[in-house]
Parts: sequence; structure tokens; C-alpha cells
Amino acid sequence: MRSCAHLCGTYTAHVKGHVPLAVKIRRGISTVMEYDAQKIAERALSLAEDRGLSDRAFGLAIGRGPDLVRNWKSGRAKSVSLETIQKVADYFGVSPGWIAFGDGEAGAVSRIPVISWVAASHFTGVHDVAALTDARRIDVAGLPPADYFGLEVRGSSMNMVAPEGSVIIVRSDEDAPQHNKYYVFGMEDEATFKRFRKDPDELVPQSTDPDHRAIPLTPNIRVIGQVVKVVREL
Repeated sequence: MRSCAHLCGTYTAHVKGHVPLAVKIRRGISTVMEYDAQKIAERALSLAEDRGLSDRAFGLAIGRGPDLVRNWKSGRAKSVSLETIQKVADYFGVSPGWIAFGDGEAGAVSRIPVISWVAASHFTGVHDVAALTDARRIDVAGLPPADYFGLEVRGSSMNMVAPEGSVIIVRSDEDAPQHNKYYVFGMEDEATFKRFRKDPDELVPQSTDPDHRAIPLTPNIRVIGQVVKVVREL
């Protein structure tokens, strides 16, 4: 079976917009009660303000009128329908859970395939690359449009930023290493996860174990992608 280093550029999720999250509601409830309504309004208004939308433009964008927006601004919001929450989330490309409850991050939520594992040590061959249709997926918020995949971390050489068992989210279209950024590097059919350091160019561990050493960047080492997030299960 081919290694992660060979396949990681193929098995990616392209983030264009968002994948809606189900709003956490109980059966039969069609509005969020009064004690939450103003917080919902504040989150929605903050997004509209960031876009520079007028009351009229915002109201029309979510299928309502400017009066609703004015009520939100004046603090007179008593309840907010789930339909309105979903429309706000759809318009701004964010999670309905964030609009309704402040859950997670405001950014769009994407389902990223975790296709294999990567060594946080020396270059190591990887032999358990999942087919894209079979790969487990995790929800990740706040990713800009690009191609991404996830890798489970094994080993301790990066445990100060990504403990063993965590998942790193890799952006596959970033192949020019920048100083002090994190990358998955490939060499033939092997891969490793490290921080890049310039002058001299090295792949540097971030570990509590002093036995891990930097690896010189040689011409046969390539960048598979930049690590943009670390997802840990508590």
C-alpha cells in the first residue's frame, strides 16, 4: 500500500463554504427563549458590522426587514426563530451553533478527512492511508477556502504543540516553507511533522524529550503541506 507521503496531496477536502451544523434544539421548540435572544442578536449584528451592512441590507439578506435588525440593536429582541438563526448562519457561512449558543468558533465549519497518521519523529513510512470515502471526518471551524486533510500524530517529537493521538489539519497547497511555521515534510515514501527554521534550514522538533534532534533540510525533502490547526480530544 502506498504511503501517506505519496497520497496526501490526493485525499483532501476542498473548503468552499460551510457544512451546516444542526442547531441543538429539543423536539417541538421553534424559537430560542428570551434569555438567549439578545446574545444571538449580538452575534448576528457583529457579523453584519464586519461586512459593513446597513440595517436594510442585513434584514433583506436574511429574508426579513430592517425593523427586525433595529429591534436587535435596541435590545428589544424577545425571541429568535430557528429559521432566522439558520438564515443568518447560511448568509455569513458560519455555524448555526455559534449563532445560537456561541459554541466553538464563528468561522465556517468544514468536515476534514483524517486519511492516515504521521510520525512526529524521524521520517517514517506510513501504510494505513484510508480511501477518501472510508476516512473518518472531523468538524473544523474557521478554515479559509483551500484543500485540507487530517493526519493523526504518532510519536513525541512534537508533543509541545501536538501530543500523540491529536490530529493535525494540513493545507496541501502551501509548499514554500516559512520560518517558524509547521509543516508535513516528505522524502520518497516517508513523512514527518516538524517546525521549519531558517539559517540553517532545518526541520525542528518541539518536544519535552531532549533526545529529539533537528533534521537538516536537503534537496530531496519536499513540503507536503502546512499544518494550520491541531485538534485534540480532551
